[in-house]
Amino acid sequence: MKTNTILLLLLFFLSSKTSAQTPGVNLFDDSFVHEIRLTSYYSGFWDTLTLNYLFSFNFNQQQIRDIPYAPAIISVDGMVRDSAGVRHKGFNSWWSSGKKPMKIDLNEYKSGQKLDKEKKFNLHNGAADPTMLRENLSYRILREMGIKAPRTAFAAVYLDDQYIGLYRLVEQVDNTFLDVNYGNHAGNLYEQHSPGSGGFDLSWLGNDPAAYSNNIQKVNNEAANDWTDLLHLLEVLQTNPAALNTVFDVPEFLKVFAFDQASGNLDFYNTTGRNYALYHDISGDGRFHWLPWDYNLTFNRDNPPITIPKP
Repeated sequence: MKTNTILLLLLFFLSSKTSAQTPGVNLFDDSFVHEIRLTSYYSGFWDTLTLNYLFSFNFNQQQIRDIPYAPAIISVDGMVRDSAGVRHKGFNSWWSSGKKPMKIDLNEYKSGQKLDKEKKFNLHNGAADPTMLRENLSYRILREMGIKAPRTAFAAVYLDDQYIGLYRLVEQVDNTFLDVNYGNHAGNLYEQHSPGSGGFDLSWLGNDPAAYSNNIQKVNNEAANDWTDLLHLLEVLQTNPAALNTVFDVPEFLKVFAFDQASGNLDFYNTTGRNYALYHDISGDGRFHWLPWDYNLTFNRDNPPITIPKP
């Protein structure tokens, strides 16, 4: 009896330790509404975020630079980190709603700072989604289909003790995401990053990476600045599509494509050329993998966003 008890305790300890080592396991726990509190260092913080965004789009919805961050103290369920970077994000979701979407970067001002082993995460406002559920359900379904899709949860967000709304916590697609889903981040991660509402259809534009820089961003391994693998993928797609599955997981992409079609997604690769990333899993099967993003326009009937009351 004593031996069995010791074994059970040992198994529980190992299981708890494994769970604790997984980044984001607490942050993206969707069994309750998280509480996020932002505390500004100076007055006019929200105005700074707004002007940072507007100047980045030249006040006319044409993006001319990356959106700058501003510093704030952040508390998530009582876990406090100072000097966190906060900025507005998005395009249609920003312009169409008074409740602005945000990105949190814990490393912007303090290198190595993390929260639940995560460096970045997103606060989506649910624009054009009166249910506030479409993105959560979409990512959940995609994960059940075996697709590497971001985790989500809900959070009541406060700025300087004033409640500003219910937001959707969304996992950032970065090296931490790759470690969780692939067990490594050795390969290159690319993200569709066209200005404004533009998209990119993975056209072959030649061997100069600069030709793609307005539409594709290299998210990791930036110092190496080696785009050879992506250029090879695009060349195969253009010149030898019969061999595409040797360099790109085609069945995986078709699963995502089928879901996008079935869910009536209004803003994905086939409709706008937007909202995707590509990861070259050099430590796994050696192929590129399609990573879906931004699913607030699934199951959509052009309904306007609604104000979510304080939980």
